[in-house]
Amino acid sequence: MSTAILEAPPAPTRATATPTAAELLEFARGFSAELKKTVVERELRKELPVYQARILRESGLVNLLIPREFGGAGGTNKDAARVITELAKGDANVAALLGYHYINSAIPRLFDFKGGAEAIERKSAANRWLWGNVSQPNEKNFRADPRPGGGFVINGVKGWNTGPSLADVTTVLAPRTDREEILFAYIPTDRKGLTYHDDWDHLGLRLTDTVTITFENVVVLPEEVIPSTHGEPQLSFPPYYGGGSTIFASYYVGSAWGAFDSAREYTRSTTRPRAAGVPATQDPYILQKYGEFFIQLRALDALLDRVADEIDDGWRRRLELSPDQLGEIQTRASVIRPLAAKSALDIATRIFEVTGARATANSYGFDRFWRDVRTHTLHDPIDNNIRALGDYVLNGTLRKRHSFITKAAPEQT
Repeated sequence: MSTAILEAPPAPTRATATPTAAELLEFARGFSAELKKTVVERELRKELPVYQARILRESGLVNLLIPREFGGAGGTNKDAARVITELAKGDANVAALLGYHYINSAIPRLFDFKGGAEAIERKSAANRWLWGNVSQPNEKNFRADPRPGGGFVINGVKGWNTGPSLADVTTVLAPRTDREEILFAYIPTDRKGLTYHDDWDHLGLRLTDTVTITFENVVVLPEEVIPSTHGEPQLSFPPYYGGGSTIFASYYVGSAWGAFDSAREYTRSTTRPRAAGVPATQDPYILQKYGEFFIQLRALDALLDRVADEIDDGWRRRLELSPDQLGEIQTRASVIRPLAAKSALDIATRIFEVTGARATANSYGFDRFWRDVRTHTLHDPIDNNIRALGDYVLNGTLRKRHSFITKAAPEQT
């Protein structure tokens, strides 16, 4: 991979200005183009994105959502969605890694609407932390015991964790043993007592560093506990967790665009005519299918932008709005995820109709778009989202945060 992409924008240092959100989006486009050149080969070698994770840090992409006054780029949820879309066009694994970073690094500020988790945000920005995810809520026998003198000790095994061994810090969700409440904390990924198991062998997302982790007397320091200023016990994910809808949806949208772009390049250069004397680029059946794909993709882009704008508007007015008003924004925003998932699965499957039999060769790796989206969509079934939207439309029922103490929650990866 060319290292020229490291030159723009510059890695933030004391001597250089922090990149703007617009500069980081432009960087993501160039980075994605470079990732696309090697993704098939890297997947065949099962090469984890160690170098790519370094680029996420050095470019400043990890600081996109941190306010400028805290040392970040001051980007919005819409900016993050566009960055993830661009990266997913080239390499869905790197897009997922950064997407989970955005979701998990947001947890401190979501628990602290008023102060924005300033202390944690400043540390993250200054050190350009990449955040991992150890927040799967359904693991049994995973617990946090209070520690004499403050903090906690965590023991147990937790599966389906994305990015922690490549990250600098990771969120951790664990039931407390002293009361009915969930501990949310962040810890460095080299903390004593952590064992990472290289056990991910699934259909897609093969290079996301998704692993099982064993915790053996892992210490959480008092200052690593993520505080809440909402005045209620922490029983679930933090309030206004709806940004995950647009991050995950942008991953699907970017993968769909990646499938479309790759198929288009192949059709223009390689697809053989199905009718004598008619090139593939003039075949009426192929033209119709590309038209259908393009309509879907343009509609997805427009809806993703609109939903991200609504989420961002709610965040700006978070101190003015009631929990139900914020809940309505989140419920309405959830339309993008099932639509993006269904469209991405459709396009990623049907590209073979416009490329032909030779496009199934493993050297092209065109199947990766479907495999990656299919793997991710299964962790939170699409029907759950659609049924909840139907309940909202007919009965005005808002989606509620599931308590991880009193009943099972949807599976998270």
